[in-house]
Amino acid sequence: MATELKLKISETFTDETKKNLYQSILFGYELTNKVIQEYPFLKSKAGYDAFPHIRRAAVDYSLRMLVNRVPRIQCTADYKPNKSKNCSHLELNLGCFVITANYVEDSEKLPRDAIFRDNLCDLNLPLFGENSDPEKIYCVITHGGNRQFPKFIALKIPGKGFTHTNIDIYFPTVQTYTEFTKAEDTDFDLEIEFNKFKEDGLQDAISQG
Repeated sequence: MATELKLKISETFTDETKKNLYQSILFGYELTNKVIQEYPFLKSKAGYDAFPHIRRAAVDYSLRMLVNRVPRIQCTADYKPNKSKNCSHLELNLGCFVITANYVEDSEKLPRDAIFRDNLCDLNLPLFGENSDPEKIYCVITHGGNRQFPKFIALKIPGKGFTHTNIDIYFPTVQTYTEFTKAEDTDFDLEIEFNKFKEDGLQDAISQG
């Protein structure tokens, strides 16, 4: 099974795909910074509490953009409710992989336990059995470091209980978005996407919890 899993990973997470996922996370942070600059009250103590929700919405918005921005990757994205149905999370479907993205304090950590994440981990149970080939595999993109830009971005495949990972796939050394765009061709237009995000993504930050 280990060989089959490695093959699925290499087939799905090509260099181009990893680059686009990487760029999307960076752009999510860039959108977040733009929101903070646009609305100075968010620099207050009350605004500080809102920051994680804005960052989550911005990262999810950037990942959702992949569906139309890079159609050759052939991914889909949908908001799914949590167990209590009082907020939602973005699920990115890429090949046989179901992906969520979460901020964590340290590159070795996984997101906090949640019923919906634990249920998604059920998809990975065959990975830890014998002679089993799961139809779907759950993985999580973790990112974090500080408020301005992520110091790390990692792709992890968690086990049941969300207490460990089976395989880590680390992305290239993280740069600021400005440094990245100087080195790579990019089709993100910050002003255009920021205006769209204000109309769409910020509503998600409020309505999706």
